[in-house]
Amino acid sequence: MLTQGFGEILTDIMTINPALSSVSSASAILDTSNFTFYAVSLSKDCQGFKTHAHLVSSSFIGIGFSGTIINSGLVATKRYNSTSPSSYHSSATRQYFSSIYTSSLPSYPSIYDRKLEKTTKSSFQEYFELTNSELWLFVLQNNPAALIDYGHYANYVIDNYNTSFISGDTNFGVIFNSSGLWNIFGGYPPSGNSSIYFLTDSNGTFVTSGNLSGVYNTQGVVDLNGFIRINPFVNALGPSAGPILATSGELSALPAVYVKVPIQMGDAAALALFGGVTQIGIWCLDVKEMLKSGLTPPYSWSNVNTNRKYKLVAKTTFWNDILLNDDFNDISGLQRLALGIGYTHPYKGPCVILQIKF
Repeated sequence: MLTQGFGEILTDIMTINPALSSVSSASAILDTSNFTFYAVSLSKDCQGFKTHAHLVSSSFIGIGFSGTIINSGLVATKRYNSTSPSSYHSSATRQYFSSIYTSSLPSYPSIYDRKLEKTTKSSFQEYFELTNSELWLFVLQNNPAALIDYGHYANYVIDNYNTSFISGDTNFGVIFNSSGLWNIFGGYPPSGNSSIYFLTDSNGTFVTSGNLSGVYNTQGVVDLNGFIRINPFVNALGPSAGPILATSGELSALPAVYVKVPIQMGDAAALALFGGVTQIGIWCLDVKEMLKSGLTPPYSWSNVNTNRKYKLVAKTTFWNDILLNDDFNDISGLQRLALGIGYTHPYKGPCVILQIKF
């Protein structure tokens, strides 16, 4: 579904002043690369951000010197599905918590949507804001962008923002850094193979575990806010290319653009435990908003120190979790996701292909 933002981008293209080409300091605004598809994002139903691996397990809480460590740093959750017992079915969790999980479907798509979901705030974030209000106010005053709700999975693990805080009343010192809490806030695992997922049954008995290696963070294509950069080269090849723009072979007969969104290995396993993916957004640069802020092109890419602003131009909503995983040949469904077992070359995980017709 194309959103109103897509129409706004087209209007900007058709009404931009061509005389800017003669102004050396502004001619870059006319560059066509400013108006292409730049990023994708992934999300799920908003209540899902309060359950699944976002929940805090009392048996996994610990306090560290540089902040709070939750669930021992693991992506830990309980499974409530009886079939494929070494897999995680987000639908079974929604059914188990149906008394409080009252809206298990993603937001109904609207052309007026500006983000994928209205909120992605977890129960722990709400608890933290309530019980540490003085610290939270200090964080927001010094970094207004901290934990902005963009309506999709963020990439907290690369957050390099540290806040040293001393309370005058309690003389209690704490360093706030959301990267240490990515395993409950949700999002994408770090690069390398050092993160761990941990699955138990509904009684807390161990089921399976394994390592998580974040592909998007290894590729360096997902920024702090969860915007996944689309490869700037059309029809790029190879599993390390990130999301890809592709054109049809018969473009004149079938004017369409394809956006390939691979979700591989550690990214797929972690997101499955966080409740999966039921929404994909496509974003263009919001050039007008950046110009208002004094930001002029070219707009360089940085996954950490990003100053890009985006506009949602297309949204795809699925009724079911596209990361549904099942055991197969005695291999855990989660293990298959985490290791990319059984997927065809070149991607070691599911790949969604979105078609945009013109």
